[in-house]
Amino acid sequence: MPDIAAFYRVFNNIPWTAVRTRESIHFFRAGVKPLWEDGENVEGGCLVLKVRKDGGRAVRAWEEVCLMACGGQLQASVTQVFVERDHVLGISFSPRLYWVHISIWTKQGGNQRSIQLLTQSLLAGLSPDLRPKSNDDYYFKRHSDHSGWADIVKAKKTTTTTTVAAM
Repeated sequence: MPDIAAFYRVFNNIPWTAVRTRESIHFFRAGVKPLWEDGENVEGGCLVLKVRKDGGRAVRAWEEVCLMACGGQLQASVTQVFVERDHVLGISFSPRLYWVHISIWTKQGGNQRSIQLLTQSLLAGLSPDLRPKSNDDYYFKRHSDHSGWADIVKAKKTTTTTTVAAM
């Protein structure tokens, strides 16, 4: 988003509570797709914040995460001088039965220092009443740790190879 006004033109026109269970809404950097097999994501992972749907907390937390992303706060946390530079590639809003998963996608899923700093930035940036009450309410997971990841990436490489070979 070029600025906060543009963000709110989009944000305020999406009926967040109407997004159905198992659907997702993504805001990503230009040229990056919200897929594990995207070249920018293949080595990455997600910091996931689980927020209960009740009382509008999930939408409020999502708005705050969006503002941290648009304002550069999340990216700044993973580009500090003493850290191997990482990149925040996008964010996702994904309702589940009782929770909403708010995900922050990173390029380097194995960069433990970056994950730690991103987590600290996220938790500090949330309003106190939106911060997780338990460590079980947030976690980081590498894309490669998902079941099926290897098959998806292999299929993508095979498709790419086949396409190139056919040319």
